[in-house]
Amino acid sequence: MSSLFYGAGDLRQYLKKRRANLQAEVDDCDPDYLLKVSEADFHDYLIAKYSVNPPKILTDRIYAVPQNLLCELTKGALDGQ
Repeated sequence: MSSLFYGAGDLRQYLKKRRANLQAEVDDCDPDYLLKVSEADFHDYLIAKYSVNPPKILTDRIYAVPQNLLCELTKGALDGQ
């Protein structure tokens, strides 16, 4: 599966389309096939094909880029007033 976060797109839309594709595959199956196939095998096939693995957070690659920012503070902003 290609990475979701390196291309344009919306995760919600991606998952919605993936679910629609799964439903379409089941709906397009020959009814006789569904009656004959092992429910567990068919289930395992669909899970393997349509599951989405959660993203991995690579904590050893997290970094921050220092930036100089100009901020205006109002009187009392730092002492909670």
